[in-house]
Parts: sequence; structure tokens; C-alpha cells
Amino acid sequence: MIDVDALSKKYPAIKQMQAYEPIFWKNLNYKKEAELPVGVEHIFDAEARFQRFAPYFEVAFPETLPTHGILESPLLKMDKMKAVLNAEAQNQVKGDLYLKADNYLPISGSIKSRGGIYEVLKFAEK
Repeated sequence: MIDVDALSKKYPAIKQMQAYEPIFWKNLNYKKEAELPVGVEHIFDAEARFQRFAPYFEVAFPETLPTHGILESPLLKMDKMKAVLNAEAQNQVKGDLYLKADNYLPISGSIKSRGGIYEVLKFAEK
């Protein structure tokens, strides 16, 4: 069982959260983009990995047939949302407004679990 009192002593912000008080948390591990150990080459590597596994996904998960095994979420045009924003905001939304609907990702249903699938694929290739 979790010792909430001990956790509250170690992390005083817990008491604020329990009392539904506003809280500010600063990520002490924050780094500027240029300092991160991730570059564009990692993005291309991930894309290539998903492409290599696409034929497997088509066989193992028939719901990926329409996307040829690619795990992508659709972009949904948000005309009504744009109209509401333009009616209520000082700044007008120019161009089209879209929602990246990650809840429609095949197999996983979320971008977070897609990351988990990626990690499994990366491990499988080792």
C-alpha cells in the first residue's frame, strides 16, 4: 500500500494537489531543443522503421489495410471550431483549422501507445 504521508513529506506539492490548490511545477531536467540528444536523423530512422514493419502490420492487423500498414491518424477539418474561434477571439484563424485525431490511430488508439509500439519494433530489430 502507498504511504501517502511519506510521499507528502518527500513531495510537498501533493498536499496542494489534494486540496485542489493551483500548483506550479518546474521541470528541473528541462533542456533547450539544441541540447536534446534527438535530431532529425532520429525522425527519419523512426519513419524508416515503421515503413519496414508496414507489411507485417497489414497481415497482423487488418484494420491497417486502408493505410497499407502505416500507423497514421487522420487530420480532421474543423470548420465549425474555426467559426467559433473567429467569433470569440480577437485574432482571426487564417486558413484551415485541423485536428490531428490520434484517437483514430489503428491498433493503438493513441500517440502514446504508438510510441510503445515503436519501442517494441526497435527492440525487435536488435
